Amino acid sequence: KMKVSNKYYCVPYDYSIMTVKFQTARLEEKKQKQLQLQQHQAQGEEQESMDDDNKSESQSIEDLGLDHLGDTVKVEIETTCHELISLMQNHLLTHSTSIGNDRATVFYSKTTGDYFRYLTELDPMATNTENGKKASFYYEKALALAENALKPSDPIRLGLVLNMSVFFYEVMKKPDKACLLANHAHDNAISELDKSLPLPQTQKETSLILDLLRNNLELWTSTEN
Repeated sequence: KMKVSNKYYCVPYDYSIMTVKFQTARLEEKKQKQLQLQQHQAQGEEQESMDDDNKSESQSIEDLGLDHLGDTVKVEIETTCHELISLMQNHLLTHSTSIGNDRATVFYSKTTGDYFRYLTELDPMATNTENGKKASFYYEKALALAENALKPSDPIRLGLVLNMSVFFYEVMKKPDKACLLANHAHDNAISELDKSLPLPQTQKETSLILDLLRNNLELWTSTEN
């Protein structure tokens, strides 16, 4: 479950996303059929059977139950997140801390914060939930260690700040804190890169995350202005 193509932006519920896309495609197909039926009616084609089909299509869309689909996906996300949080807290974080692997501890703490953030985003009162507080706790814990143990241009440190700043901006509704975090991390990393070249295997990741931080800052500052 932890093996993802991009560890800095991992989503633990890819299957849920594919399910939503599949169901959405089915709904879109049914809506297109409805539209075609309505167009035929506008052209004056009096076909009662077609009207009946239109009603049945409309009812089938309702029967498909978007609300039910949403509840199903929500439960799946919650279950997966709780499983992975347990894996982090009871195994990976415990092990990395015990052997003094700061880089791994930063990554696992950040990832735990990510999963609590996903849970928080399911709640319309996100800023007041216990999950929001836990996400903030793990992000802050990871950042404190990263600032002491990792270089400013380290992709794990930058990935942490990227996700953390999005959390504060989108979920906690604290744009000033989000912008401060992102801007500070971006400038520090650029300053270090000006002095020394990063390792080849991390250079691409670092550049990618810096671009994302820069894009977010441009979007957020323009929105606030």
